[in-house]
Amino acid sequence: MNTKISIVVCVTLLLVGVLFWPTLYRYEEMDFQGLPSLVRINRLTGHTEYYMLGQWVAERPQKKEKASQPLPSVEKALVIGKATLDGRMFNGQIYNGSDWTLTSVTFRVVAKEKSGSVRWDRKFKEITRLNPLAASYFSVTVTETEGIGSFDWHIDEALGYEGR
Repeated sequence: MNTKISIVVCVTLLLVGVLFWPTLYRYEEMDFQGLPSLVRINRLTGHTEYYMLGQWVAERPQKKEKASQPLPSVEKALVIGKATLDGRMFNGQIYNGSDWTLTSVTFRVVAKEKSGSVRWDRKFKEITRLNPLAASYFSVTVTETEGIGSFDWHIDEALGYEGR
C-alpha cells in the first residue's frame, strides 16, 4: 500500500511540474517609443532579448563601470572650481583637468560669522561622472547662510578611475 501511495504522489508531482512549472523564459511587454514591444528574460541567467522584425535580438551588454578610487594627489590638484554661497545654496562649477574620469567629489565648506568664528563646517558629496578635461556645474542645499561674513571651501576628496 505504501508503494502505491508513493507512486501516486510521484506521478502527481511530475504532472504538476510538467503542466505548471514556469517556462525557461518570462515574457513581458514593453513600451518602446510609443509602440508595444515583446521582451523575454531567461529565468536562469537573466539574459534579455527583444522581438524585432520577426526574430529575437539579444540585448547589448552594458559596459561595466570601472571601480572608483581616490585620485593621486598630483591628479587631484588638477581638479579645480569656483563656487558661491547664496541663500540656502552652495553652487558653482568644477573643472576636471586630470587624466581621470571623476565619479564623485566631496566638498568641504566652512561658513564663518562676521567676527571670524565658525558657524558651521560641513562636507557635501556630489555624485557625478565627469570626463577628463571637462567641466560641470554643481548645486547643494545648505543650512541658512543669512548673516554669514565669509566662507571657505575646497575639494576634500575626488574619486574616479584612470582614463575615460
